[in-house]
Amino acid sequence: MSAPLLVGCLSVLASVAVAQVPPYEASSPPPSAQWNEIWREDFDSFDNNPKTNTRWSFDLGNDWQNTTLGWGNGEYEYYTTNTKNVRSENGTLIIEAQVETTNKPQSSNGVVFDLTSARIATRGHESWGFNMRFIARAKLPTARTTWPAFWMLPEPLYPGDPAATWPRGGELDIMEHWATPMNMVASSTHCLSTDGQTRKDTTKQVLHDNGQTYYADYHTYELQLRSDRLDYFLDDQWIYGLVKDGCLNSGIAWPWENRNFHILLNLALIEYGFDYQHNKQEIIDALNQAAPVTKQFIVDYISVQSLVQ
Repeated sequence: MSAPLLVGCLSVLASVAVAQVPPYEASSPPPSAQWNEIWREDFDSFDNNPKTNTRWSFDLGNDWQNTTLGWGNGEYEYYTTNTKNVRSENGTLIIEAQVETTNKPQSSNGVVFDLTSARIATRGHESWGFNMRFIARAKLPTARTTWPAFWMLPEPLYPGDPAATWPRGGELDIMEHWATPMNMVASSTHCLSTDGQTRKDTTKQVLHDNGQTYYADYHTYELQLRSDRLDYFLDDQWIYGLVKDGCLNSGIAWPWENRNFHILLNLALIEYGFDYQHNKQEIIDALNQAAPVTKQFIVDYISVQSLVQ
């Protein structure tokens, strides 16, 4: 997950004519293909014990120090394994933001946190390479500061693997949704330039007139990853794609071909441009007043599928 970068925008409410696309982007959807499901998570149950969960790992805490907020994005929340933050309910995964009033978690830096949430990953359990399709069916929260994401990071080959570091190893953001602006979801990639010196980002946003209602319903968010291109979809509609040759010719690295990636699901809390450290009660009050469902990232299933050659 990275700070939103407004690179491109389209609406799925009407046909949009694109006069010209950047050379690193695909000009048309990928060819239709057959896929075979090889991994699936229906969340009929969920083990909150990191020592015994055989499918999901937990990212915990927050590295907020003094004036620097956490997780590289300035996030407000402290990630936990508590069932109030992450659990299975009626065959769905619920990741829920909470306002803490007692027994507030404290980081190793001595920062006490008022807000909690959860972040889980298949890291260390399952990861996949190219010629794969990744789909999540989910409802998104709409309360202030909520930032859910369905995304992927490179699987380290060993502890401290430098090729898996960010942004060198790459990041694939299949779905991100910020409460502000409410009407937008984004799909993005983050990596380095071909010379390894600068960060390169590509992003497309999808807009709806009433995001608070639209994204609160179930939708499918999808990435198709091939050796020579990658493509993002919303409800089976193509959003945009990147092509390997075009990226390399444009100075954008292509780290997606020779490494496996794992899935992450999380609900961060942040509002860009807001001074949370000096005005946090405003956010706490807003979350306390919000309906519980508007603070929940609800995932029906995750499906990983292999391309039939």
